[in-house]
Amino acid sequence: MYYTTMSKAAFFSLFLLLCTAPGEPGVAQAHLDPFRVQGRWALVSTNGKAAAGAVAFFEISGRHISGFDGCNSFGGSLDRPDLIRKTERDCPGMDPFPLDLADPLGQLSAANLEGDTLSLPVRGKDGIAVFRLD
Repeated sequence: MYYTTMSKAAFFSLFLLLCTAPGEPGVAQAHLDPFRVQGRWALVSTNGKAAAGAVAFFEISGRHISGFDGCNSFGGSLDRPDLIRKTERDCPGMDPFPLDLADPLGQLSAANLEGDTLSLPVRGKDGIAVFRLD
């Protein structure tokens, strides 16, 4: 009896694992692996408002992130956000960059990736920033 119950439990657990494997069509991913988001991602819109001005983007190469927020450049290690450096030009009237450089991994892990489009929840506000693979 014990063996049968354990076998059923193991089979059911394996079934659930296989049914929820990442990358399967029609199955939502709980968390995106930020290290799978390699490449240059250009900002398309924030909260439905099209990006204006200079093209803002971020690029992930291995464990390194760099980019341009429309006014300032930034770069550093995803593993050490405290060491990400950013230029400090004054940019009056510019909307803040939707990627939080204080915790890019945390924010990217909550993003949704569909094809070449990355939908990133905006920290501190309700909303979505949409980036497209450049």
